[in-house]
Amino acid sequence: MKKILTLAALSLIGLAAVCLYWNAHLYYRAKDTIENPAERVRLLERANAFFPWNDLVHFELGKALFERGNENLGEVPKRDADFRKGLQSFERSLRLSPGSLQAHFQMAQSLLYMTYLSLPVPVGYFEEYKKTALLTGHNSPIFYEVGKVLFSRWPELSAAEKDFTLDILKKLLAQKDQEKLLTLLRIWDMNVKDYAAIARILPEDPAVNRVLAGFLGERGLSLDERQKALSRAEHLEYLKAKNESEQGQRAFNDFQVGEAAGHFSACLDILKNIKFYQTLAGQPLIDRKEYEDLRKSAHLNLAKCKIEGTRKLEDAEPEIDAYLSLENQVAALGEFETFLKERGVLSAEPVLSVKDLKQMAFRLRLAFKQNRYRDITGVGASLERSLLIVPDDMKSDLVEVLVVVGDAYQKLDYIYESEKSYLKALDIDPGNLEALRKLRKCYERLNNDEKARAAEEKIQRVLSPREQPFGGLSLRKGQGHLFTLVLEASKITLNLAFSYGKAVPGPLASLDFNGLVIWEGYAGSGGLTLSVDAVTGPNMLFLRAVSGPVTPVRLTWAPVQP
Repeated sequence: MKKILTLAALSLIGLAAVCLYWNAHLYYRAKDTIENPAERVRLLERANAFFPWNDLVHFELGKALFERGNENLGEVPKRDADFRKGLQSFERSLRLSPGSLQAHFQMAQSLLYMTYLSLPVPVGYFEEYKKTALLTGHNSPIFYEVGKVLFSRWPELSAAEKDFTLDILKKLLAQKDQEKLLTLLRIWDMNVKDYAAIARILPEDPAVNRVLAGFLGERGLSLDERQKALSRAEHLEYLKAKNESEQGQRAFNDFQVGEAAGHFSACLDILKNIKFYQTLAGQPLIDRKEYEDLRKSAHLNLAKCKIEGTRKLEDAEPEIDAYLSLENQVAALGEFETFLKERGVLSAEPVLSVKDLKQMAFRLRLAFKQNRYRDITGVGASLERSLLIVPDDMKSDLVEVLVVVGDAYQKLDYIYESEKSYLKALDIDPGNLEALRKLRKCYERLNNDEKARAAEEKIQRVLSPREQPFGGLSLRKGQGHLFTLVLEASKITLNLAFSYGKAVPGPLASLDFNGLVIWEGYAGSGGLTLSVDAVTGPNMLFLRAVSGPVTPVRLTWAPVQP
């Protein structure tokens, strides 16, 4: 009897092994080698006949039935039967393996599809998508798919379901993947169009805000929301610039000059790309004085880093020029001068020679900022008594020296001496706008109307024409065009007209003046008139086509009459 029972048990074990084998064999054959859903259904049903407790077989059968139902959309009874049976297969799979991520997701997909077809379903699709999302990690492709599906069903979601969906999307976008962001924005544009929803899911990241702004601009959506996004992006970049400056200062204090220079350079790179969209958006996020102080200190500190590294003034010339144009505090300028002398970059007293002409120009500018006008006129007198043979590549330095000397004479009310210095500068560079303007001022102070008019005529010949030709210029979407206008420091009016075309309101365009955004709007709405503050010399006007082709037809400028 014992022997019979043993043989029976072995037979049962063998039979179970055979059943398991055929179940697995048919499963892998259907899954890996058969494309036809009807044939897969047949094989998987046979597999279940051998062993009905394999959750993977039920899962694969549910997928095959779903695909077969899609192939028979015109045969409604067959289609509906396949969808129902497929749903039952997913349910069996989940009873056997409740934590199956793929089964929950595929069941949710089936429920959603059946909802499209108005077929009765045992549970709502949202609950299955929710279970899927809770079972998977934030970086999972399925988590992303769940977020996309639910976002596309936005209008029919309840308030609680919308909150859950936004939580998914916020976690997705925390990765700052710009491709995913663009995909979600397309879904948002088609199904949501709720700016509050976008505000809830966006991370505090400048690049992400710029992607949003670009999307809104290209689609011709809310201009106000676009400008707010750009304003937020610039504010976040500004905070990053401040952090770079702080890190640079710490590195400099620790004598890590190379590292410090990298941080100060990064700070300046960020700052120069801030166009102050906050003025258009009405969001004063960045304090302008604080911004200018940060620029000033970054230029100064980068100049110090370069001088510490090479002990050569010319290696830091761009940073020094920028710093001097921003600094007006006498004490700070004195500290910088002391720094240069301590590093042996500046001699105790200026030496009047061709070799040191560039350094002399710098020293005189520094002295002028410090109100040391008599020191400067003393150098001017020495220069007048000297016979310097200046090579062509250094004549611009001599012109700079002569202009500063003339400025110092004006400050001391030595107008005739000032005139002589400006005239010497103009002998070398007849088109020097700065010297011409200051010469005109001399004649106005001397009440010499004839010479003042002559200087004014020369100035007008140097300035850019009042009307700029375009020559059939047309900008494609994303393209820009730079206009250089040579102007005097004054308030001017710019008039820019566009070709209307048929588009209403027309493509979105933006206009920057000397690196700051001054206008953004629709180029099909006709011309625009703007008042801006010009600087003496080249002024940069940059027109950009944001959402479509832009055709400017006329640009004119005129001084604002007092």
